[in-house]
Amino acid sequence: MTQSERVHDYFKTNFSATSVVASAASAGLSPLNNQPEEWGQGSTGYSGRYLNAYASGVLRHTRTLLARRDDGSRRVSISRLGGTAGTAFVSRIWQPADTNGVGDAWSGFAFSMGSQAAFNVVHEFFPRRNVK
Repeated sequence: MTQSERVHDYFKTNFSATSVVASAASAGLSPLNNQPEEWGQGSTGYSGRYLNAYASGVLRHTRTLLARRDDGSRRVSISRLGGTAGTAFVSRIWQPADTNGVGDAWSGFAFSMGSQAAFNVVHEFFPRRNVK
């Protein structure tokens, strides 16, 4: 990919209807376990959870787990791992005190990596519709 194509793909991934809907769905499910409790329920809690989900998504979607080199071979994307870890730790800045510890960040990192892997498996094997 050219640099211009990478920038286009980045904005398409992070500022698309899909990212908005995914963040909204994540925020909609978070009140079920009331995490974090300090954000409360209702519209105030939802808005905090939505912004958290969206900001975390933007931070996390900087690179793919496997990156292609110019020769077409693949390698582990250190930036993806670093981005996911960075997201887990940076997002603790705006979290309430009982969810902003190092253990919470590592749990967030593990959950993010696991959910990304699950999404990739579904994306790989889920039947696709041909759109004309």
